[in-house]
Amino acid sequence: MFKSKFQIEDGPIYEGYTKGNHWNGWACPYFTREVADQIAREVNADAPDCTMCYDKANDAFAYKGYMEEEVVIFKGEDIQGKHLYPIGAYSWIWDDLSEM
Repeated sequence: MFKSKFQIEDGPIYEGYTKGNHWNGWACPYFTREVADQIAREVNADAPDCTMCYDKANDAFAYKGYMEEEVVIFKGEDIQGKHLYPIGAYSWIWDDLSEM
């Protein structure tokens, strides 16, 4: 697990962590709670048809995308002494900027 920066297309850049995993060629990042909260705020502000919120009871972020019927859950995980959230891992088109 190492630190890197992640971005979707020309959107904001977020600091997170990676195990080096990829899904369809895209990075699968993990983020701290603070960064995950920031991503949720920006998703809610920038994409009115999408919603993302933290579910304290399940320690997870719930995301409902535009025209998607199902809610996607990004549950918190303890990895190498850090508590991280796989926001968009294995589903969003994240670029790992350390690979560019």
